[in-house]
Amino acid sequence: MSVKPPMGTGRVRLIEIANLDLQPCGGTHVRSVAEIGAVRVTQIEKKGKQNRRVRLALV
Repeated sequence: MSVKPPMGTGRVRLIEIANLDLQPCGGTHVRSVAEIGAVRVTQIEKKGKQNRRVRLALV
């Protein structure tokens, strides 16, 4: 996991894309990526040595 979960009490929801990524929940999520449909990567920004911001467009 590249982002540490927030510290404190209570449970933290983790979002996993199998064999790709595991992150603490940052908001509302769909149950399955199939609910989204086709996506296109529009931009990748370098945000540090190992961090990238990926911008997606729903098509």
